[in-house]
Amino acid sequence: MYHRVPDPSARVIIRCYLSPQSLAHVQRAFPSPHCVGNASTWGALVSDLHHRRCDVAIVDPCAGGDHCAQGRLSALTQAMALVPSIPVIGYVSVTASAIRVVQA
Repeated sequence: MYHRVPDPSARVIIRCYLSPQSLAHVQRAFPSPHCVGNASTWGALVSDLHHRRCDVAIVDPCAGGDHCAQGRLSALTQAMALVPSIPVIGYVSVTASAIRVVQA
C-alpha cells in the first residue's frame, strides 16, 4: 500500500473570523505546519483578503452578534469579487437566527 508522506514545507495560511469555540475547532483540524489566525475585526479580515495575506478564509459573519451580519456579508462579497482566487468558507452555527441572517 502506498503511503504519502506529507511535505513539511507545505502549509496553508488560514485567516478566520470566528468565535473562540469555532476557532479552536479549526485549529485542531489544521495543526502545524498550517497557520491559523483569527482576525481581531471584520475590517482586518477584509483587508487581509484584499492584500492576499492568506490562502483561505474561514468566517462566521454572525460571530460577535447577528446584528452586524448583513453588513459583513456585503463587505465580504465585495472583497471576494476583487480577489476571487482566495476561497472563503462559511462556518456558521446552526441556530435559527444565524440561518435567517445568511439566507437573507
